[in-house]
Amino acid sequence: MPVTLKVKDIEHKGVSSVEEDTSVCDAAEKMASEKRKCLLVTRDSLPVGIITEGSVLRKVIAKRLNPEKVKVSEIMSSPLITIDEDATLYEAMKLMLEKDIKQLYVTKDGKVVGLVTQQDLIKSIMNSFLSILSV
Repeated sequence: MPVTLKVKDIEHKGVSSVEEDTSVCDAAEKMASEKRKCLLVTRDSLPVGIITEGSVLRKVIAKRLNPEKVKVSEIMSSPLITIDEDATLYEAMKLMLEKDIKQLYVTKDGKVVGLVTQQDLIKSIMNSFLSILSV
């Protein structure tokens, strides 16, 4: 009988966020101190987008903009792409490939509860594959 892993089986619980009027500099400091590659961007505590290390590099640093003056809202990716925690890993990987993204915020009853990354999916798929080979 095949085992179908769901997003909730591998997601990182909890979410780190910043308000959209936060400076990119402050957001980058938060990412560094919390060892995160992305942050949820909120407006009045509601999720509206995502800021990643890559967006900071491409949209601020590479353009020689001042990260203390640029607001997160100016460089965030929006709308936020999410996936329900009961979705399968296949559905998550398919969505990431279709949208060309590396992170998906996970929802439960419409609220963001966690994060799953492309790296998490690959690791889980490889572990499943290796466990089959070792039988």
